[in-house]
Order: sequence, then structure tokens, then C-alpha cells
Amino acid sequence: MTHHPLQPFALVLCIAVAATAVTAVTTAAATAPTATAAARRWTVRDSIGFSTFLTPEQRSVGVSRVRFSPDGTHFVAATMRGDLDSGRRIATIWLFDSRQVDAYLHGTGAEAFDGARPLLSVGGASNRDPLGSWFWSGDSRSVLYLAADDDGARHLYRAGIDGGTPVALSRADQDVSKFEERDGAIVYLAHRPVTASELYQTAGPALPDIVEATGQNDLPLIFPRWVDAEFERSSDELWRVEEGHPAQVLAADRKSPILLKDTKLAQSSDGSKLLVTTFVHRIPRSWERYRPLIAYPGLQIVADTPETVGSSGYFRLKQYAMVDLGSGSVSLLTTSPIDLMMNFEDAVTAAWSDDDARIALPGAYPPLAEVPGNGPVYPCTIAVVEIGSKAFSCLQPQAPIDISKPSHGKRKRLSALYWRAGGRELVAEFMASGAQAGKTVTVYTRAGDGKWSAKSADAPADVSKFKATVRQALDEPPVLVAEDAKGHGKVLLDPNPQIAGIARGTAALYRWRDPDGEAWDGALVKPPGFRPGHRYPLVIQTHNLDRDEFLVDGPSATGFAARALAARDMLVLQVDEIRKDFGKSGEAKTGAAGYRAAIRQLSKEGLVDPGKVGIITWSHMGPNVYQGMIEQPGAYKAATIAEASSDSYPEYLQNIDYMGTEREKMFRAKMGGEKPFGKGLQTWLRDSPGFHLDRICTPILMAFNSPVALQYGWDDYAALRAQDKPVDLLYIRNGDHELVKPRERLAEQGRNVDWYDYWLNGRKDPDPAKAGRYRQWDAMKAALPACPADLPGIR
Repeated sequence: MTHHPLQPFALVLCIAVAATAVTAVTTAAATAPTATAAARRWTVRDSIGFSTFLTPEQRSVGVSRVRFSPDGTHFVAATMRGDLDSGRRIATIWLFDSRQVDAYLHGTGAEAFDGARPLLSVGGASNRDPLGSWFWSGDSRSVLYLAADDDGARHLYRAGIDGGTPVALSRADQDVSKFEERDGAIVYLAHRPVTASELYQTAGPALPDIVEATGQNDLPLIFPRWVDAEFERSSDELWRVEEGHPAQVLAADRKSPILLKDTKLAQSSDGSKLLVTTFVHRIPRSWERYRPLIAYPGLQIVADTPETVGSSGYFRLKQYAMVDLGSGSVSLLTTSPIDLMMNFEDAVTAAWSDDDARIALPGAYPPLAEVPGNGPVYPCTIAVVEIGSKAFSCLQPQAPIDISKPSHGKRKRLSALYWRAGGRELVAEFMASGAQAGKTVTVYTRAGDGKWSAKSADAPADVSKFKATVRQALDEPPVLVAEDAKGHGKVLLDPNPQIAGIARGTAALYRWRDPDGEAWDGALVKPPGFRPGHRYPLVIQTHNLDRDEFLVDGPSATGFAARALAARDMLVLQVDEIRKDFGKSGEAKTGAAGYRAAIRQLSKEGLVDPGKVGIITWSHMGPNVYQGMIEQPGAYKAATIAEASSDSYPEYLQNIDYMGTEREKMFRAKMGGEKPFGKGLQTWLRDSPGFHLDRICTPILMAFNSPVALQYGWDDYAALRAQDKPVDLLYIRNGDHELVKPRERLAEQGRNVDWYDYWLNGRKDPDPAKAGRYRQWDAMKAALPACPADLPGIR
């Protein structure tokens, strides 16, 4: 399945319950095991049981995995691992005493530091993370967090650092999507939960029998509850916590709830006002002057027609608005919208001045009345609005972004926004994605005439005696480390002591060039006991690389299993695709050529056997792999298509009104903007991989992880099956696009490991439970079709 490339798809079901059991910890630094014949090798079970550090909020840059209390006396970090015995994921928040850590770091209190203390632990057996957002309370005495029940409904809790049972702050019949606390005042957004039994409900008394369906997609028509759970499309009611109990914030009529959808929250310091974002009711023709930061199909601003006025689709523009928490009135703060890209990616919350007289807004467009001429208008990185007069000041205009250039990934984005000096200065911090250093700071000051000026400044001085960070790298498992000003550090928490005796191979950055000379990067994972001079089978994994995190599986656990595959004596190349032609005609050909170039270079270097290459793809990168199997049918000995797109004609039809009308534009942009009808059909017949599946001779393992995914991608499987192509189907009924449940991961990742061990190494797992599977694969091998010749001109 493919989804919006800027917003990862995630089916939201989860469960979390308080528990006392926690993961084992050690204060010794993690060390890589020595690859010996006696060392046990990495398996999918190890990937599932591996603990990762969580981030307390979903933002692309500048989010630390460690949260210090406002008074600096304590800090917390959170980890999560899978537990196959229970089928749950276990998340734990760890509490540290800053004074103990400081003494331990400087060698004066080694005995006093008794390791990390679990503040709380929650477990979940479904698709939503068992632990959601978590933040310190303003008084530094407790941590507020979201945990989910057995149906995945999230509830707001407070856990005191002095111990005791966490206290529920929201109602039991609510699913809390977001909350904010400021100086003791707590507001949150909640809606009616979607139960597990409702998720894929297609009929029944709870659903309308007759539907006015024009303009709707078939997936939510078939599974109406699913779209609410998946995309958070239901409206939220606004609530606040008063004296420890939930209380509804009523609208101005004092009868109705205040309804909001997919909004940001920022409370004023006095707790009387709340900044939110609301969908634009009507997009006027004049707003087409507003241009998105990224010229990507579907993000363009288009004026409303009478039929689209008042809609609230996935790509619908939003505006900043203000809620008066006393009267319930809601009013627009600006007469202009917010850039969609910054709303998705640069999700920094707006910042109130200390006196609540003004507010700094990320990503707002300036009002057209204040922009001379009639040329294109781009959003402000930061704007300031005076609350009383609504005067708008664009402090830093944005320039358009070319995502095809390598510099796109290195651009610095807003990571923090706050006021200082009594509200006289606004400080903006900028970082590049994944950057560990290189933060830049701009300070804005307002003169007496109301004009703003900007100057660069040094990063804020760290007033604490030490910093606590998560240290990890491609081949270095994560640990929590305390470091002093000189960079001397000690490990505070190693959440994975169990891997110390496991041979896990090595991972390192690898670079090659495609036929056009474009540089590609990836991570090459070598098996334990790697032998120079020996040609290994190769498995390519698509869909990008996170260079700053320990490589376990790949970009998700849906199909990818890098370490476990390498442990079966294969090289694994995790590819970080270039952005050239992204979302445009030619993207699939560019991707296919890049993968071929990697195979050629690895073969030339004597590392791989070019006759034993497999490839795993997921989500957006599916067409690259289909294209490669069509252009050069014999290039791959085996492949996995895990919930991946194919740019097929049926997939285009499936995207009509999917996630709004803009999705269809994004999809056909890869066919030069043509619709597959009339003259445009000739373009599709030529360029769509779906019309050329007859050329495929590669054995393909296809995986779908939900009824929605099966419906979405059935045409690819059916087309291959109808032509007697070598295709195997794995269906997981209650999984997700990003597979997370431990037992489902074992089934899908384990199947992939066996699949490539069979096709590339010729080996079978002796487990009797898998005998039927191997009989099926043997029959598939015996009936493999002859591969047609490569297409001419393939480089």
C-alpha cells in the first residue's frame, strides 16, 4: 500500500496497562560481540526483543529523547521492546535523579547512583504504541502521559515522581488524541473510541444502511470506522482538567461542545486562551497566489468550487484560530492559511509571549493585503501576531524548496521557538534532520516603531552540569549517556544487555553511482564471520536509511529484517534513495537503475554473486522494484512486495477520492499528469509497471497486513496469479502498514528470512511446522517460467 509520502501511514489500534515488570538494565556500556563459531547469531526474535528509545513527541527535528524537569532536578527517558511470550510491546519511562547522575559522572557518588528507576511501565498487544506523548508537569513533581486500553483508546495519566499509582485525568470512555499543560492548566482533545470489533465492521445497526456516497472513496465506504482510527479523521471535543477531574469546554452557546480536528494546541500563560488550527472553510481564488514550499502535485493551493466549500480533507488548508476558554468563543487569528509542508514536517508549536500580548506562529502565510504586487507568495518560517490588533509581522520569509537536490535533506528547519527577556526577544533554533551538532540560532527583537530585526546568536548556554543523550550509530546499539562539558561520559542505561553475546554482523555506510553519475548512499550489512574474497548472496532493502540509528531491520518491520538476513550468510544493502524525479514521471526508472548500479559495483568489488540477488520493497518504493523486474527480468532471484504501490491502472482507480481529491493528482503525476483514458491511456500502457507484469519471472512474496491493504493491493497479486507467475501470499488480518505486533512480526519477518535463505542459499529450516511451506516453494521452483530478454537500452 502506498500513502502520502510526507506522512507515514499507521493504522491506530493499541493497548496499554500499568505493570510492574520492567526490562533488565545495566550501567555497563554495550560492546559488540566477537563473531566466533560459538556465538549465537542474530534472529528475528532478537529484533523483536530489542529495546529502542522513544521520542516524547512526533516532530521531524530537534526532539530530544531525554526530558529534564523544569527545575532540572530529574529527567526521564523511555524505551520500548517486544515480548513474544505475551504478544505485547512493553514501554517503560525511566526516572533519573540529576544530582545522583552528576555525582556519578564526576566520580564522587558511584555508590549513590543505583541505576535507572522505572517510573512506570505500560504494555500493549495491538498496533498503537502503548506509550504516547509524555511531558513534565510545570511543578516538576509528575509526568503526564498517554497510555492506551485494550481497544487502543488513549487515556491521559499523571505519574508522581515520589511513587504511587498513576492517576487517570481523562474519562474512561474517551480516546485522547492530544494534550497540553502549562503552569498547572491542562487541556486535551478527545473523541469516542473506535473499538477493535468496529474497526473492520462493514455493516450492522451501528452503521447507516443508505449512504450518499458521491465523492467518497471505497475503502472508508467499506470500512467506515477504519478511516477514523487510521487517519484521526473524527472530530475531537475540547476538555480541560479542573481539580483533577475532566470538564468539557462548551462553545459560546454554552450547550454544544467545541469540536476540533487534527489541530495544534498552545495555551496562553494565564490559561484563558488556547491557540488551535482549524480547516479553512472557503479557499478564495486569490489564495492561488500562495505557493507551497515544495512544488509537489497535490500540495498546490486550488480555489474551492461550490462542492468543496467547508470540506476537511487530508490535504485541506488550515488556519490559526483562538479559543477563549472562558466564553467558548472561537475566532480566526489570521486571515491567511498555514503551509501544508510545515504543518506536516516542521511541527513546532506556536509560542506565546510571557504577557500573552503576542504569539509567534510557524509556517503562516502573510495576509495578501500586506503583500505588494501579484506574484507568488511563500509562507513565513516565523510570523508574529499581536493579539489585540491582529497585526501580522512576517519575521522570516521562506524560499521554495527543490526536493530533487541533495541539499534538501540537509536544510535546517525550525526546531524550537520561545520568548525571553520578558517577551522582548523571540528566539528561533534551527537544525538539520538527524544532525547531532550544527544548531543555529536567530534572535528577533522589536523596535519602538514596531519593526522587527534579526541577528544570529550562539546556541543557548547549557546551564546544567551535564547533558544526557541517547548515543547510537548504524552499528552501535543505543545507550543513554551522561556527558560533562569536556565530553567525558558514562553510560546510565543500556536497555539491551541481552545482545552482548550475540553475533550480529557489521553495518557501515556504502556509496555508489548510477549510470547518470548520481551518488547513492546506503548501509551495507555484512554477516558474522565475514570472509573477504567470498561472494555472498545480496538482499537489497528499499525505502531510505536513518544514518543516526542502530540498524536492526530497516525503515520498518514490514518485511525488512536486515540483521536476521545477514545472519543467514547474506549481504544486505539498505538503500537511501535519491530524490531525483521523486513523485514525477521517471521515478521508477531512476530507482531501478540505482539498484542495478549497486549490484554491479558490489559484484565488481568481489563482494556479491550477481546471480543471487533478492530485493524487498515497501510502500512508496514498490514501482522501482516492479520496474526493475520488468526491464531486466533475470536480475533478481527473489523479491518481496510488502504493502507496496505498483503504479497500476487499478491502483489509480483505488486512489479516486482517497484521502481527498489531491491524492489522485499526486498519483498520476508519476505518469506525466495523464489520466489513463483516451490519449492518456497510451502513456499508461507504456509507463505503468502494472501493464507489463507478463515480463516478470522473479518469485515474489507478497504481504498484506490488514483487510484494507488486501483490498488496496489485490490487483497486483491477482494479475500475477492469473498469469501463473511464481507468487506467494502472506495475509495478516489485524496488522498495520508498519508492522509492530511481536507475533505478527515473527510471522512476516521470519517468512522473509526463510524466503531468501531458500532462494539465494538453497537452504530449508528443519522445523516440521514449515514443511508444507517448503513443498509449495519447491513446486514453485520446479515451474519457474523462462525469463524474457532484457529491454534494450537498460544500463
